[in-house]
Amino acid sequence: MTTDRQGLAALVRWAEADGPWLRITSDHPAYFYTLRARDHADADLVNMLLSELCPLDVRQLFICHKTAFYAAYATWPEEKRAYVVDFLDREYQVDKAGTRAALFGYDAPMAEPAPRKRDMIDAVGPWGAVRRR
Repeated sequence: MTTDRQGLAALVRWAEADGPWLRITSDHPAYFYTLRARDHADADLVNMLLSELCPLDVRQLFICHKTAFYAAYATWPEEKRAYVVDFLDREYQVDKAGTRAALFGYDAPMAEPAPRKRDMIDAVGPWGAVRRR
């Protein structure tokens, strides 16, 4: 049986070195490491839940779920703490926006989005106006 590390390594080989395509399903240990929420109202919540399913991705845990990150951090040996602090300093703190764009494909705006214009479907629904007799 493959582990999450082996599955992730195979995905990296495919993406970066023309390795063979790895078909993984939701029962594969690396599956949830490949997922991110799309840009929608609950994206932060979805990414928070996904980070709980990906304990090896300390960067996503740090970004998406601070409470779980610090709870895990408290249980780590000093060597792992030092490694994670150094990793986050080098890989996240120097370019937060770039890291978020690479991880999530978008950088969620800090302000509320402007209200969108109502279109015909918003006004009458997908089946059109209701005719009255």
